[in-house]
Amino acid sequence: MVLVMAAAITLAWKTIYSPDSNFILLVLLLLWVYGCHDAFMTAKRINRDTCHWRVSGAFYLAWLMVICTLCLLFQYVTSIFALK
Repeated sequence: MVLVMAAAITLAWKTIYSPDSNFILLVLLLLWVYGCHDAFMTAKRINRDTCHWRVSGAFYLAWLMVICTLCLLFQYVTSIFALK
């Protein structure tokens, strides 16, 4: 997983001015969210705790909301500096 994420970061850096870079960054973000979810579920299994599917779905929706909010904030901030 770490190697795939490192390769995606390198590829996104090399193609930063290409429209394909956005797709690579999206894949990178999805891999990161999956890694966070996998860590959460592994911790639950180690502690012998059960996790209902609603908790898992809420986890993904919460991260999706955070990522979308950060993307919108980033676009807003970069547009302010691009206008100056």
